[in-house]
Amino acid sequence: MQKLFILYLFLNATISFSQNLEPAVFAKVNTFRHTGFEDNIFADGALGVSLFSTYWISPKIGFKRIFGNPNDVSFFNETNQELIRSKYKGNVFTVGAKIRLTKPEDAWLFIWPEYSFGDVKFESSYYKTEDDITRLTLQERINSKNYNSWFDLSTGVEFYFDNNERFLTSVYLMYTLMDLGSGFDKLSFENTTKRPPSKNNSTIGLGVSIEYCFCKKNQD
Repeated sequence: MQKLFILYLFLNATISFSQNLEPAVFAKVNTFRHTGFEDNIFADGALGVSLFSTYWISPKIGFKRIFGNPNDVSFFNETNQELIRSKYKGNVFTVGAKIRLTKPEDAWLFIWPEYSFGDVKFESSYYKTEDDITRLTLQERINSKNYNSWFDLSTGVEFYFDNNERFLTSVYLMYTLMDLGSGFDKLSFENTTKRPPSKNNSTIGLGVSIEYCFCKKNQD
């Protein structure tokens, strides 16, 4: 219901401003820092479109690829070692709007609230030493697909880097509310009572986006 309501608002706004269509396409990459993940980071990348843009707001829809690898979890006892290795990935849709906070001059500030929703695949592998403590052997691999939805909020600065005002670049900080815990909690091994780590990865990241505008912006 929440997803349908957000889509309704977007389509209603598009119809309202249809006489001033200024289509654009964008690509962006976000990288987040979180100590619970391999190399302390996880990331996503997105492609999308903006059907119109007013002086202050530009609603956007997109397609985003998310992925990450939580840290391995190791267990030791006198006879062997056990290890659980996990990852997630997914293709989700996004609905949001870039809202300008200052007048578009050489550079200007904005916020970008965004709602993401779609299926995410969770996978965990269970390893255990057998003959040699230094040799881990795969014992079991499990996976599941879970519907996830969450909000992100970005704030940063953007500017044109060409005289025709067609290429728009944004650099921003992004706070994500994505919670992977429910997906990993559904995974359960048959050959061990050990479980994959439960991850709430709400955190701050850094993002960059590039947007190509098919029509020159009219800044009255």
